[in-house]
Order: sequence, then C-alpha cells, then structure tokens
Amino acid sequence: MDEDWNPERPAEWQRHYAALRELVADEEGQAEVLPGFTVHGMDIGKWRARQRKPEIWETLTDGQLDLEPPPPSPGRSATRPLKWQ
Repeated sequence: MDEDWNPERPAEWQRHYAALRELVADEEGQAEVLPGFTVHGMDIGKWRARQRKPEIWETLTDGQLDLEPPPPSPGRSATRPLKWQ
C-alpha cells in the first residue's frame, strides 16, 4: 500500500458505499434497499439506514453526502445539503 494513501473515509465505509453504488447502478436507480439486504456479505440495507439517521447524517463529510438524506423529522431543520439523486 502506498505510504501516502490516506482516504477521507474509513475503508469499511467505502466498501459499503461501493456495494450500494454497484447495486443502484445495476438496478438503474430503482433499488429498494432495506435492512437485511446484503451485497458481497455486507448488510448494506442496515448500513444505509444508519447513515440516514439524523445524528449520523450530521457527522458525514462533504464527500460522503452523496447518500440519500434522512427523511425530514418534525422540529428538526436540515443543516446539511441534500445531494442524493
């Protein structure tokens, strides 16, 4: 491994994200990914649900915000941009 390699996101996050992107691409954006849905042995449904929790969503870096945002919750304003298409 290159000694200068320092990814912005942890490798585990990147693996789940890559699996989710692969699935969405294969399904032409029509995939419904619920907890329990696995790709390459990873529960990307559970991972996706966790990323959408408002307390997790607020901690994501700009490079991670191309995930689907959490649904609006009463009494809570969105402070991060919504980038998932």
